[in-house]
Amino acid sequence: MLRQFVILEHTTPDDTHWDFMLEDGFSLLTWSFEPQPNLLEHKTVRVDAKRLPAHRLEYLDYEGEVSDNRGSVRCIMKGNYMPMLRSRAFLMGENGLMYLAQLYEDGLAFLPMVEVECDEDK
Repeated sequence: MLRQFVILEHTTPDDTHWDFMLEDGFSLLTWSFEPQPNLLEHKTVRVDAKRLPAHRLEYLDYEGEVSDNRGSVRCIMKGNYMPMLRSRAFLMGENGLMYLAQLYEDGLAFLPMVEVECDEDK
């Protein structure tokens, strides 16, 4: 079953970080980590991440100011993901790019999937 994910750039009065959010029923599982430009270049990334409390589903489509002077958010990446059975890994895709993502106790890893072209004449 496909679910949605989003990575938001969250700029606060004190810092800028990225929030990785996975749709999980009626809320978003959320982790915070330092910005990773290599992820946007479809490169392998392993980051230390902090698990945050679940967030509201509205953040899947929200960009703008966050209440109570907690800064603002803008979308860095958005797409669909599919959990893999009996694993802390899942497949996620956005704009034709696919990643295998892995959850760790203290972080996240994003591994780009290589597209393979098949020669139909063989």
